Amino acid sequence: MNKLLNERNLEGRDLLKVVRKVSKLYLKMDDVVEYFNRLFGWPMLLIFFDFILLILSALVAATNENFTFQDRVYNTNTDAVLVNIFFILQSGVWLTALIFCCDSVGTEVEELLTNCYRLEYKLPLFSMELEELGNLKKLIKNKTPKLTAAGFFEIKRSTLLSLLGTATTYFIVALQFKSL
Repeated sequence: MNKLLNERNLEGRDLLKVVRKVSKLYLKMDDVVEYFNRLFGWPMLLIFFDFILLILSALVAATNENFTFQDRVYNTNTDAVLVNIFFILQSGVWLTALIFCCDSVGTEVEELLTNCYRLEYKLPLFSMELEELGNLKKLIKNKTPKLTAAGFFEIKRSTLLSLLGTATTYFIVALQFKSL
């Protein structure tokens, strides 16, 4: 959509057709994002919870020389810690890639709105193209697609730091319970 609006040779009727086409594409994209949220929202939320639990279990296991699970005592050795670290890094890389992909939707929408404002200055004051561009801007402002984890929170770059902050908080709480 941004590529269509950034073409330099657009004037008159061509620009009007392109703006209408971008509006239709934008509405279709919004529908796709809505379907994505319905289909993958809960699995995404569970992936985030799994990542937090993975970090917590690895940190708690790394701080204990021995830990007990169902009346059995297990020794923490370096191989198990290395496997946990590798698994956390692997999961973290894929989760980061997923978060960045979800965030790119919002970035593209912001860029589309910026391109609309740039085009607005090049058009005559009372033209049909300017009116269509104004309608597109209203559409973008009122109907911003957001990828969410089952509607609980929006998936954006700051989500990654929030996950790490949450895991750190629970780790500190677990350490305090351990010291009791």
